[in-house]
Amino acid sequence: TKRDYIWRLGSCIRELTSLNIKIQNLTELSRKQMPQLVRKWVRDGRSASTMANKVTVLHRMGVWMGKPQLCPSLPDMLAELGEDANLSHRQYVAIVSKAVTAKNIDPEALFKQMDELSIVAGLQLRLQLHFGLRALETIMLKPFAADRGKELLVVDGTKGGKARMVPIETEEQRILIDEAKVMACNNPKGFLT
Repeated sequence: TKRDYIWRLGSCIRELTSLNIKIQNLTELSRKQMPQLVRKWVRDGRSASTMANKVTVLHRMGVWMGKPQLCPSLPDMLAELGEDANLSHRQYVAIVSKAVTAKNIDPEALFKQMDELSIVAGLQLRLQLHFGLRALETIMLKPFAADRGKELLVVDGTKGGKARMVPIETEEQRILIDEAKVMACNNPKGFLT
């Protein structure tokens, strides 16, 4: 949770910087900056869940700094900006499949295109498809630590921080894990990045 909060807070600071609002110290965060952030998130098409998570982090940060009014609730800020209140409603079930295969895209063609841009990103996409991993799970994957022979232990980047075991059932999955180990050798912390 602490790591996620730090990451989300850093993301908000970078987004403020992209709006030409320089933050040298966290005490410089103010209530006036929050609607600008929310406006950017709406413009960028952020999901209600993403916006709500960031608002929670900013609100709690404000409370810890003695500025409890720093960040009002997402519905309040959307109303203040004249935005649709429905933008704050989370969608818990996908209405339209976001799977590559559901969009009639050939996964192998996509992987080859990605390999040309980044061999690591191409491998991460393959791991997502063949193991059902989330994007953050592949970014934070430590292949040497995760490989348990017939299972892959997924710890970092999981939803709710709950570790899970994913079976390694095919030769293709085994080959992908071995490729991931080779790539991870270049990272001092063992990540597949």
